[in-house]
Amino acid sequence: MAKFITTKQISSALEELINDADKMLYLVSPFLKLSKDFQELINSRNKHEKKTVIIYGKHELTPEQLKFFTGLTRLLKVSRKSSR
Repeated sequence: MAKFITTKQISSALEELINDADKMLYLVSPFLKLSKDFQELINSRNKHEKKTVIIYGKHELTPEQLKFFTGLTRLLKVSRKSSR
């Protein structure tokens, strides 16, 4: 069953989802912007050899954040450009 959450609940719900996901995690978003907390959560999954797939449309990533992504061995990052 779908669960609706408020804007204030999104960060904590996303953190819980990332922490609770077992072997594989798929994150789909129209826009990708990384916070330090999000990077730490994804890095922790990578260290525990848990696979993560991030599918996104646009991003607002710094060169350092792009470098962070390339250093993760258990991450697949897929950019989906809009066909409009």
